[in-house]
Amino acid sequence: MASISTMVRNLFLRELETVQRPGQLYDDAVGAYNIFVIRGGLVLITSLVGVADTVIAAACQLDFAVDGVAIAATAAITSGIGDVIPIPLDASGVDVLIPNIACQPNPTLVANLAEGQHAGLIAGPGNIVANATIAPMGAAELLSFKLQYRRIDPGASISLT
Repeated sequence: MASISTMVRNLFLRELETVQRPGQLYDDAVGAYNIFVIRGGLVLITSLVGVADTVIAAACQLDFAVDGVAIAATAAITSGIGDVIPIPLDASGVDVLIPNIACQPNPTLVANLAEGQHAGLIAGPGNIVANATIAPMGAAELLSFKLQYRRIDPGASISLT
């Protein structure tokens, strides 16, 4: 039988953590934005989504990288308030726009994203970067991010930069 400390450690490593970045404007003139930082070891990123905090009409595009390795590119983003923009965790560049859940529910896809029911991305210490590449967002347009992960190493964490 495993010791209590081993069981507690295993529960700690299985816990799904969520980190949220408040809404901000992304401008192609600035380019790269460090949105999250991984510290202390390996993590399994299970989902990364953007949420439109305001109407986004600018058709901006964001590319994402973890520690310099490209993981995704969005199509031009134009969204209504509350729209969820899943960021694929590979470099395929395929993305999906989920309308505001309160207005037009899509429980199957949303539930899968919320539960992290896809393989995910294993990443070590480094920055998670959003790079604005086409058209700046309008002055009052805000996009926030939510990231879910599990620790692989006990001292690993993801936080805002």
